Amino acid sequence: MAALEHDDGEALDPNIAEHATRLIKLKCNALLLFKPDCEADDGSYIVMIKNVKRFQLIIKHASCGMSFRQIAAAIGHTRDVMSIGKLSGVSDHLVGQYVRVLVGVALTKIGVLSSDDVWAFSITFDGSTHRDTTFFDVRIRISVKGILYNFHLIAMPHFGRHTADLQVKMLVMLLGALCVSWADKLIGVATDGERTNMGHITDIQKQLVDLATHDVTQVNCVNHQADLVVQASVELINGGNFIAKVYEVTVYLRKQNTLITEMGVASPKKTNRWAALNNVLQFDIKYKRQIIAFLDERHKQRGVAVPPVLSETWWVQVFAVAPGLELVHKMFCELQARLLFICQQRAYVNKFAVDLQMVYELRHIDIDAECRDLDALDYFQRFNWFVTFESFELFVRNQGSRAEGHFDALDDSAQRDILTSIGMFAMNIVQGIINIQAERNSCNEPADKEAPPVMPSDLVRVQLSCSSATSCSCAMCT
Repeated sequence: MAALEHDDGEALDPNIAEHATRLIKLKCNALLLFKPDCEADDGSYIVMIKNVKRFQLIIKHASCGMSFRQIAAAIGHTRDVMSIGKLSGVSDHLVGQYVRVLVGVALTKIGVLSSDDVWAFSITFDGSTHRDTTFFDVRIRISVKGILYNFHLIAMPHFGRHTADLQVKMLVMLLGALCVSWADKLIGVATDGERTNMGHITDIQKQLVDLATHDVTQVNCVNHQADLVVQASVELINGGNFIAKVYEVTVYLRKQNTLITEMGVASPKKTNRWAALNNVLQFDIKYKRQIIAFLDERHKQRGVAVPPVLSETWWVQVFAVAPGLELVHKMFCELQARLLFICQQRAYVNKFAVDLQMVYELRHIDIDAECRDLDALDYFQRFNWFVTFESFELFVRNQGSRAEGHFDALDDSAQRDILTSIGMFAMNIVQGIINIQAERNSCNEPADKEAPPVMPSDLVRVQLSCSSATSCSCAMCT
């Protein structure tokens, strides 16, 4: 409900007075079923559900991911067909009230758990939009009796301005309602790299860290960092013309109903996640013959939108970039495991960096001194990586006869340019993934101190055992 509050002392614009009144009414209706518990003096509420079977059926439908209107319609159809009078009176408004009851019970249990059985927890948050409504999404990770739990705490509607101060106010009110001593138990805060969430002056993460009693491990989502690496690397190819052509082709193919009907599948949509680019390139490679035939036919027709022209250079780039993005897509999927520790993420990231290096046959200057004996025209270099034109040409030819045919159709100058462009992409993405680090400092830069590879409870046992010894030289104490 903190999302429905306004900043203290802020006057409402007359133009939005009607909207504010509607929000106040919504706030009252949201708590219609909640009644103060007269027998308790702790400010708790009780909810009386008279038709239990109807309540249970509504919650079961909600657990399947159905919307409120779908639930109301499904139960209404069941009532009409089965002639069950006890299922009458179900509307999307009633479904919303019952779901709020379930959310309230879940928050109460999590609050009791975090207050009594947990001495430390970490939180992560992000903003999202669903059906034109902005939500502030919050998750909490706690360890109870040696078992790590990852709970989706709440998705709070956010009607106000998306400023860091307002979002911190919402988050502090939520945490204070769940656990009064949350500042004493907060040991980790994780978010993506968005400036409002994780800047270095007055962002949400910094303000929460300042409110915490103890040192807090700040984490920047590894997947979001990898996403930015992919974006920066892909845009290096042919000065950004390659990715622009990928978008153009995808948008055009998704509008061709005739082609979609013939192939039985539509081109994947390029989302704001750059890892999804792998799906687009794999589609272009798989249906290359049908795509080229369709575009050639459209070029001959008059009175139709001019289709994109796919050059030999562009196809070579598609075949050469796809193997790297396929590995990155695999890394994204494995890093999304809910019970993955930060130390395990580091191992995954390093493994995929090595795999990418092997795929593109990159060599490190400090390890392989051969580049010192090579002519400057025989290899190209970026950061501390280098690769010879000969080995990289072999990599392109190894992508199959189709890639080799497009490559041979280019002259020597064009072949050298395309090898250089793709090589820069490969070196940039490998170095970018190597530089990824989840732990950040107050300036949103890689932290010097990494998160420990153990559970918080294990740290306490280690500290207690070390303090009771006469002398100790373990890394934790030194």
